[in-house]
Amino acid sequence: MKKYVGLLFLVSNLAFASISTNQAYQLNNQMGAVAHQLQLGTLIQKAELVNGGSTSTALVQGVDGHMLKRLARVTYDVAVTGGSTLATELGLGVAMPSGALVDRSWLEIKTLFADAGAGTVAIDCVHADGTVQPIMAAADLTLNAAGSVVSIVNPFIGAVVSVQPTIKIARDCTLSAKVATASQSAGKAVIFLEYGYTGI
Repeated sequence: MKKYVGLLFLVSNLAFASISTNQAYQLNNQMGAVAHQLQLGTLIQKAELVNGGSTSTALVQGVDGHMLKRLARVTYDVAVTGGSTLATELGLGVAMPSGALVDRSWLEIKTLFADAGAGTVAIDCVHADGTVQPIMAAADLTLNAAGSVVSIVNPFIGAVVSVQPTIKIARDCTLSAKVATASQSAGKAVIFLEYGYTGI
């Protein structure tokens, strides 16, 4: 009975925080034969990532078999984050895990972008040490009307292009926007990155 009370306690806490590696181990190995067979802790960690987990600590390394692809969603809103060219990187608050293999990406323009002329926006992923991994090359988003959906990998509107057709995230990093040439005075876009996880 104590085991199941503990299980309910851990699962109920998932609404507030991710389970630790130690908690996953306990769920896998100390909650009875069924939990061990199902590897319950591992399943919960995978579910956390699909439902908003953001770092590689919630991933299982080197697991073969069928796995779900994941979708990262991040918003760049000039009114919230700013649009100055003086900022090195404008953090967007969504992390990408090491080993993520981004093979499809697109953005939706929610509010028309505006600048003093020839301004560009790039989407990067910034590592803890400050180094930057490019995700979307600098592009003039003012060329895209509000409501338009732009493929980053295969552009069909404006000049949005990908740095490379497939992007592998080298280390855990946080998505950011980089404004260049002219500051953005308005604009909002929602960016989507679809990725699989290589585990390496």
